[in-house]
Amino acid sequence: MFRVARLLATVTLLAASAAQADIKRGCNGTISMNSYPTGVVVLADMDASGFCRNRARANDCRRAARRKLDDCARSLWDSRWTYQIPRACTTPPSNPRSGMNYFRWTQILVDLPNGADSLKDRVEYNVCCQPNPQFNTFQAAIFYTTNGQKGCAQFEGVLGSSNREDLTTEYTVRCRELRRQGLCPTGRRTSGD
Repeated sequence: MFRVARLLATVTLLAASAAQADIKRGCNGTISMNSYPTGVVVLADMDASGFCRNRARANDCRRAARRKLDDCARSLWDSRWTYQIPRACTTPPSNPRSGMNYFRWTQILVDLPNGADSLKDRVEYNVCCQPNPQFNTFQAAIFYTTNGQKGCAQFEGVLGSSNREDLTTEYTVRCRELRRQGLCPTGRRTSGD
């Protein structure tokens, strides 16, 4: 009897301490664009985590992760003229708990006019050079999605949650001018996508 009581007390303490331990939960997302005739082109994958005090707050962790993904996507769009991946999309080595697990381009493109980390060049290359250069001008929509379990998006479904948010629906790409400037011959694609 004494052993059973002690065992129950030990199990209760372990369960309480596990519930109090810091935990991490995450969400993932993509940055994409529409591209006729191929449909949607995924430009980048991203993943973030949120940290919280215990399992009872797991959805708070995911909401924090989603905010990181939101910040990354919006910062990337807002800084498209800097041709760099913004700080909001990176994890500094000095702070591994910052939230961003990774940000990576889905296509390996070399020799883009403004460098491999230019969102602007990636959008223009996919519109003007892939799969065949047929547009003189194109209105692109650039958007991002967040996916995961409850807390990762505003729309909750049976299998999890997902969300789409437009960064812009009216990004005008002037392909004729960009091709004249040499966008297509230099934007070599080296991946098997």
